[in-house]
Amino acid sequence: MEPLSENDPETIGPYRLFALLGRGGWGSVYFARSEFGRGVALKTIRPEHLARNPKNFRSRFAREVEAARAVDSAYTAEVVDADTSAAEPWLATRYIRGVDLAEALDHCGTPLPERAWRVLATGLADALRSIHASDLVHRDLKLANILLAGDGPYVIDFGIARNVSPADVTLTGSGASPRTETFSSPEQLKEEPGVGPASDIFSLGLVLAYAALNRHPFGPGSATQIGANILHGRRQLAGLPPTVEKVVLPCLEPTPQNRPTPEELTRLLPPSVSPKEQEWLPPGLRRALAGLSDLAVDLAEPMRYRWPEQEPPSRPGPGAGRPPAAGTSPAARPASERDFPPAPPGPSVHEATTQSATNAGPVHRVPVQTAPKTEPSPRPPATPTDEAAAAKGSAGGPGSQYRAAAEAGSSHAMRRLGTAYRTVRDWREALHWYLRSAESGNPTGALEAAQLIEQHFPERQDQVVSLHRRAAEGGLVDSAMRLGELLEQEPDELPEALEWYEKAAAWKHEKAPEAVARVRAALARAQVSGADDALMREHEVAARHGQVNSMLALASWHQRAKREQEALAWYQCAAEAGHTHAMVMTAQILVKDPNQQAQSLDWYRRAAAADNTTAQHWMGRWHRGEGRLTEALAHLRAAADKGLLGAMTDTADILEQTGRGQEALKWYLRAAEKGFPKAPLEVRRLRAALADAGPATSTSTSTSTSTASEPASAGPVPTKAAGRTAPNPTVGRGETGRSKSAAPKTTTPPGRKPEAPTAAGQPDPASLRATAMEHETSGRLEDALRCLLQAEELHDHTVRWDAARLCLALRDRTGRPGERKQLMRQAIGLYRALAEAGESEAMLALVGLDSAHSFDWRLRAAEAGNPQAMRSVARAQLKAGSDEHVQAALSWLRRAGEAGEAAAILDGARAHERRGAYGEAIGWYRWADENGVVGAAAEAARVTAEHPGAARLHRWSELLERLRRSLG
Repeated sequence: MEPLSENDPETIGPYRLFALLGRGGWGSVYFARSEFGRGVALKTIRPEHLARNPKNFRSRFAREVEAARAVDSAYTAEVVDADTSAAEPWLATRYIRGVDLAEALDHCGTPLPERAWRVLATGLADALRSIHASDLVHRDLKLANILLAGDGPYVIDFGIARNVSPADVTLTGSGASPRTETFSSPEQLKEEPGVGPASDIFSLGLVLAYAALNRHPFGPGSATQIGANILHGRRQLAGLPPTVEKVVLPCLEPTPQNRPTPEELTRLLPPSVSPKEQEWLPPGLRRALAGLSDLAVDLAEPMRYRWPEQEPPSRPGPGAGRPPAAGTSPAARPASERDFPPAPPGPSVHEATTQSATNAGPVHRVPVQTAPKTEPSPRPPATPTDEAAAAKGSAGGPGSQYRAAAEAGSSHAMRRLGTAYRTVRDWREALHWYLRSAESGNPTGALEAAQLIEQHFPERQDQVVSLHRRAAEGGLVDSAMRLGELLEQEPDELPEALEWYEKAAAWKHEKAPEAVARVRAALARAQVSGADDALMREHEVAARHGQVNSMLALASWHQRAKREQEALAWYQCAAEAGHTHAMVMTAQILVKDPNQQAQSLDWYRRAAAADNTTAQHWMGRWHRGEGRLTEALAHLRAAADKGLLGAMTDTADILEQTGRGQEALKWYLRAAEKGFPKAPLEVRRLRAALADAGPATSTSTSTSTSTASEPASAGPVPTKAAGRTAPNPTVGRGETGRSKSAAPKTTTPPGRKPEAPTAAGQPDPASLRATAMEHETSGRLEDALRCLLQAEELHDHTVRWDAARLCLALRDRTGRPGERKQLMRQAIGLYRALAEAGESEAMLALVGLDSAHSFDWRLRAAEAGNPQAMRSVARAQLKAGSDEHVQAALSWLRRAGEAGEAAAILDGARAHERRGAYGEAIGWYRWADENGVVGAAAEAARVTAEHPGAARLHRWSELLERLRRSLG
């Protein structure tokens, strides 16, 4: 997973983006979650790259999405949602928590054991059977498109996007397509028309042979050499076990007609085993998978790009500064190679060759005159660790093979020696050699020195700009971009920042053109400051007439300009008018002043009393720090009930401290379901602690009625240290709290005996709920679901939320198609009952689950007042294009904006601009800026500069409207 860049959207359709899984010429692949926390691999497709006729492409794409939905195998990542009419068409597949086969073989360093190979072969054959039965052809089956998960192997990226060509008759039916040369069939390499299912069988043979040999069956060599070997039938299968050879050889037949079908292949396979949990994988790989499996669910907030993202590689390849090519990061790949422990040398995962890619080549640069050599800088102050490392290096330690040449003045050897020290985490010695390399004229040494300082030497930040300038002058495009970023932060340095961005653009850096446009816009804004001043004066007039939005706009404007006292004055005006966000902002500014702590606390208290979630969380933490756990728990629970993730874990922490382990576990589980970091670890830890405490203690803690300030007397439940210092209050984000209305009764599968009987022998809903919670905390989800359904049968309709959630959780855990369909139908039925009772969140859940009626549920959620649904409906209507639809869309966007959906305001501004209503667009852009949308002010300034007449007319309209309001 990689962080999202500033160009990536926050949401696509009903999904919130959390991380980048891959990017290429065809589009991008993201890890995303639905409103209810379901993880998906979401792929966007750029139609201008995929079809000459966008209209025809969309219709074909829609047909093949429907075909892909019909793929029904336990070993494929099924399509769960799609929007073929979006500006960038997208589809979402189930996110598989696993590791791809290439990484798995690299990690193991050996072929797969026979038992694991049998499971792999059986699963892949079943996946191809289902794909081909749906009239699809994968055409890019390779190691990176096969994920190994605890419940078996999965085929991903079938049929969609990766196999699209402008000349295709269908998206995946015929014609040439992008493919991986080293895993292509002979007919693909010859670019023959009509490549069909038999091509996938050949690729399957290559994959199975590779897994059994841990090398390419037509290698070693470059991608071109391996492709030539495939065309001429030069197989290298020495060492292939006979049972594997019996399966692989028919697959590798040169003539497509002679290859077996997936059904025939299944009959050739030896008896397989059903993968149970992670037992089918070798132990080393099970440990690696366990370390990776929580990566996605631990994300509480989206990963955003922050330079530098990671420790730079020792030898950046030619593609440094550019995104990976399509195919290097599969759609549902859970982590990159660096997430694994060090593995034995093996084939490169990301290269189309079986040779190692250790020495990938120099940093991407433009050849220019190198800087003259200068005297080396003094070594950073040595420490005992530094001296020991130096002694170790001279005696054959890190980089000893480069030391003599480095001491003799070789800048290349100096850089390699620095890299050797960085590998063993000796940062000071690494920096010393990087600086010497830079001063000897090596641009790459300057780049790596700058990166190391930014990561580990904050006290030397003043050297970063000069080092990047030296590297950029040496032709390194990455340093040119970074230098632009650093200079852009200083208003007086914008012209020089623009120069470096323009150079990076000339050197073909992907992000440089956008940076050039951004800095040019900033320079243009500096020239229209008079218009900004006029706008602020208008806001001031409106604010003095009691317009709260204008007060907030003025406060935000002053705060961006670092005028905190002026910002505080306007925030206080808005706060006095009853605006809870302004109360919180006032408190946040006052808390910085030691003399204003009491006033800050008073504003937080007033905002919390007005039901502001952020303030409730802050007050809960403040009370906890003061030792008043009862008050703390009341505030934290109020925030947690609204979905604030940080409040959930704080609530659990207090409950655990006060001896109520079972209640704490419930909150940790909720936080884990919503992706809060470390919550899964807390669940495992607390479960183990409760189990060690014994059943008596567990039962007593679950029924304890002691207050938060007085630990329960039920027994010695292990808790965290109660004296831990409370962290500083922070702002979290989460889902809106669920109201659980009554709804029509659903049915319970027959033949189930009621659990948790009362004293009279009849089941009691409250007891069933308590029993269900105990089952869930112990990991017995099937038993928990049975109890909840029995409680629902007894007219306790409040359990439907949890029952539906457990249905989806069980569906993700099972690999049997029949069970998956039954659980999905059951979850849809429960959510449908809640939706019929008016629950808008249930309607949103059905948008992703009930694909046949997706738009209807989205429309109902919008009519029920859900702002995200309003925006989604509006965007669908904007795509329709007619004046009637556009007017309806703008109405929905206004409603969504008034309900707090800032992104909807920006959509409305763009819609007005597209239809030529520039005055309205300026007003909407300013409205978006008042609501904190980044870049909205710049857009307003741009439209104002491009259409000054419309801007003046809009300003006069605003003034007349205010005058009309003031006169009544």
